[in-house]
Amino acid sequence: MNSYRFRLNNYHAISTADIAIDGLTVLSGINGCGKSTISRWLYYLVNGSLRYEDFVYKRYIKTLLSFCRKYDRARLEMNFDDKYNYAIHIKNGTEKNTYQSPLIFQRVELKNRYNEEGAELTTEYYTKFVDDFSNRLEGFLAGEIPDTTKKRVLRYLNINADFDGNDILQYSPVNDFREVSENVLQNALQQRTLDLKKRPKPLLFEFVRDVYEDEIEEPTDMDLTEDGVSIIEGDRLAVLLGLRRAIYVDTPLALRADATGNRFWEELKNYMDTKIADIDIEGKKLLRRVKDTLQGEVRFVKSDSPFDTGELHFFSADNSVEIGIDDTATGFKTFIYLQRLIENGHLDEETLFLLDEPEVHLHPQWIVEYAKLLVLLHKKLGVKIVLATHNPDMVAAIQSIAEREMILDRTHFYIAEPGQNQGTFMFKDLGSGIEEIFSSFNIALERIAMYGGSYIR
Repeated sequence: MNSYRFRLNNYHAISTADIAIDGLTVLSGINGCGKSTISRWLYYLVNGSLRYEDFVYKRYIKTLLSFCRKYDRARLEMNFDDKYNYAIHIKNGTEKNTYQSPLIFQRVELKNRYNEEGAELTTEYYTKFVDDFSNRLEGFLAGEIPDTTKKRVLRYLNINADFDGNDILQYSPVNDFREVSENVLQNALQQRTLDLKKRPKPLLFEFVRDVYEDEIEEPTDMDLTEDGVSIIEGDRLAVLLGLRRAIYVDTPLALRADATGNRFWEELKNYMDTKIADIDIEGKKLLRRVKDTLQGEVRFVKSDSPFDTGELHFFSADNSVEIGIDDTATGFKTFIYLQRLIENGHLDEETLFLLDEPEVHLHPQWIVEYAKLLVLLHKKLGVKIVLATHNPDMVAAIQSIAEREMILDRTHFYIAEPGQNQGTFMFKDLGSGIEEIFSSFNIALERIAMYGGSYIR
């Protein structure tokens, strides 16, 4: 089983953090100490490494489509008098309406296939587009159109428009266009090949900005090691071998139907909707445990409408209750996403599961049940888990259950302590001990005594 270590220093509120990830890792600390920052960068690093090739292909596709869109705009001006197109298309033996807008292509044919297949499809489309546009440009320039209009279009296309009257066809702007388009294609192909071979680290941050629309500052001292080997080798982002996905749940409210525009939530929903593998007997046991806690289960209900694929509904164990998950209690949602991730095959030894305070909406009894599930997810399925929590019941339950299940050696507790500079924190490795975490929790009891009367310990 692969082990990982994440290091992040001098970044926002984090002074130092050196976090072991080989089982169940618990991060504790006050609000604003950097726990969520650690989870986010782990998510970015893992998925950035795993999706690196697809992002390179996406950038290649966007480069070619961006070129086409510019010329597509010029086509709108060129087509104000379409008579010249007939002659050109008859001359070339083609149908008049073979042209397809780059926007139509991206929406209908590409369908977010940002991979090698999508890249090859785009290359084929690009070549056809260049041929089609060249024919249209030739017809436009040969047409009875004012030279001022022809020059304006050519200047927009960055083609030399220094001609007089009939000299335009001898000057051959069409050849210039073909040369420019070929250079764009070859440069994009060369850059794609180079990026796939060298995997430059700066592309990771471009991935974060593009995919997650996060303009977060780039760390200068960050690393993730796999079995002691850094995946950030100088300026190169290496391939992760032991992980296939990172799943991040920052709130169970991500399951709401109106929770759109948040990339983390969209990816979580995709995991919940998409089955990738059948689960083994251990997975089925865990699934039964979740359903017993819920006293029911979530099922996918298909819609009769051709425009709606369906939605998830919660059914009680006796089928007397059926409600959409939007209408379930928030605590239910916490177990609902576990059910779907388990039964869809997304939680296994190649998964990094990142959880931000999952206990917030849970009854104390369900906190213990949730802690039990987390311990068993690692022990039975090999899931690597990083959990940020403020809750003493969650911390105590994880330690106690991990000890009983004999995985305490792979359970790590960290506490964020004030750093040298105000507002900064150092993450201290407590091993499998939790005494210092409880000492920090006891401060809250002291403040109750300070602000109020007597209290029950």
